[in-house]
Amino acid sequence: MERVKKLFAMSAGSSSRAFAFLKQIFTSGTATQKFVALSLLVGVITGFASYLFNELLSFLSEYLLHFDSHGVPKRSYALFFIPALGGLIIGPMVTKWAKEAKGHGVPEVMFAVARREGKIRPRVAVVKAIASCICIGSGGSAGREGPIVQIGSAFGSAVGQLFNMSGRVTKMLVACGAAAGIAATFGTPIAGVLFSLEVILQKFSANSFSMVVISAVTASAVARLTLGESFFFTIPKYDLNSVWELGLYALLGVIGAVWAKIFTTVLYAFEDFFDEKVNVPDWTKPAIGGLLLGVLGFLIPEVLSTGHHITEVALWGKLSFGALLLFTVAKLFATSFTLGSGGSGGIFSPSLFMGAMLGGCIGTLYAKIFPGLGILPGAYALAGMGAVFAGATRAPITAVLVVFEMTNDYKIILPMMTAVVSATLISYAFGEETIYTKKLLRRGIRLGEDESKNILSTITVAQVMTKNVDTLSENIKLKEIIGYFHKNVHNGFVVVNDAGELSGLITYPELKSTLPLLAELGDVLTAKEIMRTSPPTASLEETLDLISERLRFKDIDRLPVVDEANHLKVIGIISRHDILATYASASEGREKAF
Repeated sequence: MERVKKLFAMSAGSSSRAFAFLKQIFTSGTATQKFVALSLLVGVITGFASYLFNELLSFLSEYLLHFDSHGVPKRSYALFFIPALGGLIIGPMVTKWAKEAKGHGVPEVMFAVARREGKIRPRVAVVKAIASCICIGSGGSAGREGPIVQIGSAFGSAVGQLFNMSGRVTKMLVACGAAAGIAATFGTPIAGVLFSLEVILQKFSANSFSMVVISAVTASAVARLTLGESFFFTIPKYDLNSVWELGLYALLGVIGAVWAKIFTTVLYAFEDFFDEKVNVPDWTKPAIGGLLLGVLGFLIPEVLSTGHHITEVALWGKLSFGALLLFTVAKLFATSFTLGSGGSGGIFSPSLFMGAMLGGCIGTLYAKIFPGLGILPGAYALAGMGAVFAGATRAPITAVLVVFEMTNDYKIILPMMTAVVSATLISYAFGEETIYTKKLLRRGIRLGEDESKNILSTITVAQVMTKNVDTLSENIKLKEIIGYFHKNVHNGFVVVNDAGELSGLITYPELKSTLPLLAELGDVLTAKEIMRTSPPTASLEETLDLISERLRFKDIDRLPVVDEANHLKVIGIISRHDILATYASASEGREKAF
């Protein structure tokens, strides 16, 4: 702690010089100097933020859970209620101040990069840090990587916006923050870099690689100054005893991918259950999840919080087959209770926990089936960590490197690579989504789409819609409707009831189908009888790529824009023509990053 106080004192004493240096860089420096300075700044900020986050989390965990000498929460009746109390605190906080802080965090960062030019609200960093500390500190079964990725990314975004960087540079700074967070929290700078490139940016370039590396190395240096140098897990040195074992590791990868799929399915099933079936205010749902977790945690306290200590025990091969299997299944439900109900935390640590337990199970079975190979279950627990993580995230390079850096065991790298590649290949057979992208796919967001959708994804309905809406009464007659179409250039009209609320939509297809009836029923048929009822609508914050897809799917050329609080109140209209004109203009004036 004294070392930290000195560092903060030094930081305070040199802050004026640092700001003077930055000012000089941004007034007369080259583009490369600016990017280096920004990367360093993000690394330093995220490094110290990571330290504070981990210190607060450690304090809350020790104070609330009372760990025993083995790093397991002591069983007491208080465990029934502590997770629920944590949920009761974070529920209102997240619901009121930053809904993005709900859940595991990484999909929200991916969304910001893919659809918002890297813009993340600064308050997300604060709310996510506090909410995650309370959630995990009170026993929530979640990891630290999701929060620290979102916190670091929020700082990176804030730096980009503060210095008026282009969208492309801001996105790279978001990736810098994510890499710095992982590097500082887990002591894994290489894995942090690869995670940002594989998962957050999903592409590689010399510029982005350089900036991300600078931030990760800087954050790691800060972490070593504040926490000292140590590896996340301390384990025996494992080796490959026989080349025949590689086949067994490949089979472990297959099983790991299957478990990763089960984990993803169960997690989102609980999320759907709490969203659709639990009819209580959203802010109370984390407390309900906490009650379920409390019951499970009282029976099996090893699955509470991050579970790092019991994971290390599994890596030493000191758990029985029954305990390993029990912890694997229990952790699945503990994490689903926590994150499915709206708790705040990551899936990184739960994946490693379950991978270690599952790998230990398989290794124990192998040792009994093949006694002559000298199989050590701890080695398979180590490979299982990478297999389940790779199967869930489809980030094989990150999976290999993160386990290597956390354990400093290079000799196990060949079995690890075999299990991870096997898990990754099998995961592709289960569908296109990962545990991260599935959340985005449910919102209609597909990463890696063409440039036109990338452009439209950065523009909202509010920026394009027509606010002055010409409407028709639902009681107007067919002859009058035709007159309106002849006098106006519009290809469709919003129909409203006597209260001025949305009733339907009339476009050329609806009008055309009534023309044969004009002579006979022109003074009889009303707008209410020929309009399209329950038309699809748009909201202010939706992006144009989503609206374009909705227009295509619904085979319509315009959508009423409705108020977020009252879906019957029409506040604008947006058409396919508006979107095409906006795309043409945006393409012509597309800003360049460098």
